[in-house]
Amino acid sequence: MKILIVYFTQTKNTEKVATGIYEELLTHGHEVHIEKIEGITPGILEDYSIIFMGSACHDADLAQPVKQFLEGIPHSPPYKMAGFVTHSTFTGEGGNRERELYDQWAGKCIKSFNQVSQEKNLDFLGYFHCRGSPTPEIADFVHRVILTDEDEWNQYKDEVAKHPDEEDIQRAKEFADTVLLEFRRLTA
Repeated sequence: MKILIVYFTQTKNTEKVATGIYEELLTHGHEVHIEKIEGITPGILEDYSIIFMGSACHDADLAQPVKQFLEGIPHSPPYKMAGFVTHSTFTGEGGNRERELYDQWAGKCIKSFNQVSQEKNLDFLGYFHCRGSPTPEIADFVHRVILTDEDEWNQYKDEVAKHPDEEDIQRAKEFADTVLLEFRRLTA
């Protein structure tokens, strides 16, 4: 099977996740290619069975280059897609406050993938997200606008700076395996 991993990154966070997915898929003996989104067009996707589309989270949604790329996908393409995102907020798994912050600052990403899959009649195989260390500008924004409490900010900045960490990459690899299983289920 031919698999393509396409991603957009500015801080290398999404690239780290893409590389983890790439390494895992290679262990299954598939022909796997990995490409930054710049310089490729949706037309090349036709040669692949599965597309993993990766994005940094910008303005609570997929980055603009990824959104533009997804707009160019034809209706009812022959391939299937999975999405992955890195973001600088909480994962949404630590209680109501973290879920609220995740929904507000990264929650549109999965909605955008789902919308594209519905509009394009594209089989969507799954979604993965994890934290990524923010740029200084994003960290400043988070501190000024989102986490204005100094104690909450200090706890956040120390933790987010570690990501994506080995655990995040391992979860991304497990996600890749889950996507392969879902692909097999849909094509059996």
